[in-house]
This record gives sequence, structure tokens and C-alpha cells, in this order.
Amino acid sequence: MAAIYKNTLLILFFMLISTFVYAAVPQNISYQGILQNASGTPVSGTVSMTFSLYSSATGGNSLWSESQPNVAVTNGRYNSILGSVTPINLTFDKQYYLGIAINSDPEMTPRQAITSVAYSMRAGIAENVTDGVITAAKLGENCAVGEFLVRTTSGWSCGSITQFPNAVGSCVGSLCKLACAAGYGDCNNIATDGCEAYLVTSVNNCGACGNVCSPIINGTESCTNGACGFACSSGYADCDGNRTNGCETNTHTSVANCGGCNKACPVYANETASCLGGICWFQCNVGFGDCDGNRANGCETNLFSSSNNCGACGTVCSNNNGTSYCGGGTCQIICNPGYGNCNKNAQDGCEINLNTSTANCGSCGHACASGHSCLMGVCY
Repeated sequence: MAAIYKNTLLILFFMLISTFVYAAVPQNISYQGILQNASGTPVSGTVSMTFSLYSSATGGNSLWSESQPNVAVTNGRYNSILGSVTPINLTFDKQYYLGIAINSDPEMTPRQAITSVAYSMRAGIAENVTDGVITAAKLGENCAVGEFLVRTTSGWSCGSITQFPNAVGSCVGSLCKLACAAGYGDCNNIATDGCEAYLVTSVNNCGACGNVCSPIINGTESCTNGACGFACSSGYADCDGNRTNGCETNTHTSVANCGGCNKACPVYANETASCLGGICWFQCNVGFGDCDGNRANGCETNLFSSSNNCGACGTVCSNNNGTSYCGGGTCQIICNPGYGNCNKNAQDGCEINLNTSTANCGSCGHACASGHSCLMGVCY
């Protein structure tokens, strides 16, 4: 059949089933485990299990093996007595490893190292120890069903191994000592909810309990793979690489970092740069214009003095009947003899012939009387 079993979780306990005082030591091992399918769901039902002992963690031939065709599994948990089908005839004077296969699946990896408790099989050489030196009470035989000898800070006591969220706990009464799964921590010191903190992504317990990722100015703190980091808010960036001042740069308004760190707006002749919405903008200084449309030479034209761009690009001062110039951004004109700028508009030059105009005879505004004419600037 196809392999459907993910793994056997922790070996909860190996312990010998033994009798005391002048009896041979049974070559059996009590084994408990947790069985899940490939999706991590605890298995319930009856399965066939094959147990094998090896002298190496990988490879090699089994030194002992037996199949138990009807192992009951309830919510993933099961109990088996190794040696109940085929007696274990090993000396337990070296390191052994246990391999397990479910139904017709290949043997699961890795093999489990037999702990020192199993090596109590060597106690068979002490079968004739006088009763009272080693007693049943001392070996924990009086523990309740389902309990084991558990080592605590105060000594050995009857207790149990219990599965908690993200942890396994060894418990004596209501006191449990947790062993957290990788990446988790018991940061609230409450055993009943297990190892509740995920140290890989928790900003309040990043990498270790109590390691808080500090808030970031203009950004959001984060924890990735157990290390504090942060992400800047839109329009901000950490351009100086200093976490203590956060995302200090406004990339929507900074001329030196417009749209991103170190993206400075270029500045050309006679102009001022600005950043708006992360885009560089330019404005000519007062009295200057970019009249040729060439960004490379900036605002190249002096609008205060250019006769072809007087006061604004494209405003040309007229030389009609005179000589024009641009002064302070306004067209000025010096009229030729016999002509006048009577409308005060230099744009059309000196538009009046003072030698012949009866309304402006000889000078602007000097009109000849009715019925008279103007000749050489004199009324007749």
C-alpha cells in the first residue's frame, strides 16, 4: 500500500516490565508513541507494526525484529510491548536503535536511539540482590496506571508525559515542565496553553521571549526568522540606515531623495528644483526663462534684458521706426527723427509720423486746428 504515515512523534518512554526478587528479568520493553498521517492528523484504528533493533542509526541489518499485526491506535496514541511476540535476546551492552514500519510502508526515519532506561535489562546479573536493597517502591512500581517515574527539581516522582500546544510536558500533579517545539517559546510561563509564542514572527518575542521589536517612526516593525526588521510607510524611506530614527526621509518631498533614496533632482543654471509626489519639478528664478526648451542649459534667458524675450519667452521688442531695447523686463524704444511712440506701446514701435500727422504734428498730442494741415511737423 502507499505510504500514508508521516512519522512517529516522540518516544515517550522506554521502560522494562520487570519482576522483583529471585525472578528472571523479562526481556520486554514498553513502548509508547504518537502516529500521524501525512497531513499531520492523528490516526485512529488498528494497524500492523514491525519493530526492529539495530546497532547503528542508519544502514546495517536488524539484530532483532517482530511484527505485531493488531496495534490499537486512539487519537494517534498507541502502546506496544516489544518482545511480546519474539523475545529480545540482546545483551544491551552497546547502543541500539529502534526502527518502526507501519503496515506495508517502508521503515520510518530516523531510527530512535534506545535510552539508558532500556539498558536496565542488564539488571539480570543482579537477580540475587537481597530483598530490601532494591524495592518495588523505589522503582516506581506503585505509580498509577499510565504514570511513569518523572525527574523533577525535587527528585523522582510519579507523573505523566502530556502533549501541549507546540510542546511536550513532563507533569507531576499540576506542575508541568515544558519542552517547546522548535521556533516556539512559553513566554507567559503558563503551562496549560503550551508554548504559545511563535518566536519566528512575533514582534513581542522575536527570536526569544521578551525580545520586543521597537516601534518604527513612519514605518511598521516586523519579525522575520526570529530577527527584528521593519517596513517603511508609503512615501518614506530609511535613507541613512539608522533604525533609531526610523524611516526619516519623505521621498515625496525630498529634493535629495525624490521618489527613492539618493535620487537627487538635478539643478541647472538659474533655476530652483522641488519634489512633489516623488517627482522632480523645476522653476526658473525670477527674471530668467527656459526659452530654448533645453533642460541641459537650465533657464538660459535673462528676461530683464533680452529684446527677443522681454519679460517672457517669445516677447520681441519692435524696431518699427526706431531702436528698441529691453529694460527691467519691459520693451523700450528710441524713435527715429520725425516719429513718435504716441500710444506708449513699444511693442508696435514708433507708430506716428510727426511730420504729417495733424493729430500729432511735430510731437505726440499736438493737434492742428480744424482745416489745417501738418507739413514737416508744422501746422499750416
